[in-house]
Amino acid sequence: MTLSGKVAFRRVAQEWTASTSAPLAVATDAVLYQLATALPLSDRLTLELFGRGLTDSAGEAIQGGALELRYSLTDTLALGIGYSTVGTADPDLQLVAPWTEGVFVRVTETF
Repeated sequence: MTLSGKVAFRRVAQEWTASTSAPLAVATDAVLYQLATALPLSDRLTLELFGRGLTDSAGEAIQGGALELRYSLTDTLALGIGYSTVGTADPDLQLVAPWTEGVFVRVTETF
């Protein structure tokens, strides 16, 4: 069994200046987190379970999970099919956590 975790932080800051007032700066934050465990079922078959969450500075929070059944084609290449209850649509967060909501197919390579 293997355990892994992932945390990502994103801040968007913007400043406005009006002719009658001092500049106004506003920032919003988002934190994405994931905890995963991989359970080997056979030499080539692995079940991976994910607990996922996303929170923001406005107080919103989304939790969910995912599971993926992965078949190792070679020592470094695997094909997986899974289902996730939460996804990311933000392009910045997609870079670190390319989560797709619903059914997904994924090819992974380790090196």
